[in-house]
Amino acid sequence: MLGQLKSISREQHDFKSYLNSLGIVKQSTPLRVVMEFKMSAFDYLVHNPFSTNFKVVDFLKLSLEKLNQSYALKQISKREHANTSNGLKKYFQFLTLNGLVSDDWNLFFQSTKPRKPKLSKPNKRENKVFYINGRKKKDFVQNQIFRNYMEKLEKRNASCINEHYNTIAYFLRFLRSSGITSIESLPREYIKEYENHLESRFLLKEIKKKTAYDKLLKLKHFINYLYSISLVSYKYDIPLKFKGSQITRDNEYVTNEDRLRFIEGIVNNKFRNFKRDLATTLIFVDIGCRPIEVCNIKISDVNTTESTLTLYCKKSGQRVLKVDKFVMKHISIYLEYRKKLPAETDHLFLLETGDPMNTKAIGSVINVYNKITFGESRFSAKSLRHTFITNALNDRNDINQVSLSAGHKHLVSTLHYFYRSIETLLENTLAYNPVEGIDQI
Repeated sequence: MLGQLKSISREQHDFKSYLNSLGIVKQSTPLRVVMEFKMSAFDYLVHNPFSTNFKVVDFLKLSLEKLNQSYALKQISKREHANTSNGLKKYFQFLTLNGLVSDDWNLFFQSTKPRKPKLSKPNKRENKVFYINGRKKKDFVQNQIFRNYMEKLEKRNASCINEHYNTIAYFLRFLRSSGITSIESLPREYIKEYENHLESRFLLKEIKKKTAYDKLLKLKHFINYLYSISLVSYKYDIPLKFKGSQITRDNEYVTNEDRLRFIEGIVNNKFRNFKRDLATTLIFVDIGCRPIEVCNIKISDVNTTESTLTLYCKKSGQRVLKVDKFVMKHISIYLEYRKKLPAETDHLFLLETGDPMNTKAIGSVINVYNKITFGESRFSAKSLRHTFITNALNDRNDINQVSLSAGHKHLVSTLHYFYRSIETLLENTLAYNPVEGIDQI
């Protein structure tokens, strides 16, 4: 073996030439691997002087076995293992071509591929799935009664099915954390504990009071369903402390500066779907519609000549709104881009898959551009709608016209923004009256 190593040492320069002939530019890794291999071989001979019949290829076998063992035990990375084995493979290919090693290097390396040990994995219960509105959902709660309830909502074509799913699943997980695994003959005491849990979260300002009310409202429908199939002996009603005028409503306001910066962020970054994202954002800013109404817009709802959009949702029905010519221009630009997409629907705004855009995707888009522009999530698409309504009232528009434009069925919904508009004005006034006491001078 020592004689082989001495003859191999004189071929170092030729090995560099061999790497050049293979077109390998980065030669530092294979050269380092070969140097470490030869140093290890010499060290082995020093500590094992009686290994006279030990060949270089035998030491290679030991080296690769040790390499595979280190990889299996995760002492080295997959890339480090590949770099080392490939470097040795090229080096022994070079030695074979030059007659310095007589062994078949190709068969030898094929027989020493790394094999990760098969580790026994703990038996985990597979998360079953079911479908809501054609979308796959993981059933984390594993409850057949809950599944039946969701299927009933889907057959009724109920709105906000996803919100029902998330809310009831949250309630069932809360029960499980309290040691309750069955909802048959569910005692009222556990619902009372859930109410206290939501109330404490509200007091800690983790959620808003309206959020707690919405969760209990969906729980009410679920408990009443359990009553209808005789699993519980009572109907549920939301406590008064969660009802009434004390429940605050969301009414975020986005400043003009933030809106302009947000739109500039979309234009400057020019992501793959920036034409779609710019068009949807301009619609929110210009006419203050709901996100679901943007998702429901179809190509036939766009009238470029009249510069109008026909909006529809279950909550407010159908209405036609005039949009700014600048906004319609960017909708037209997106329409041209849309022709290149693999669309199988006549919905205006599409995902990359060709499916209609949904409210979850709109929320994700707004959130992404928020973080790019401001470094944080400052507002949502709903905030842009609230801002439009508040500004419309600040500009002294007729409240009935604003209510129709916003798609409010009841005027009281618009009055909430009217009072919010007054609060905004008060927040921007001086804390004292500058003329008070002037007659005393």
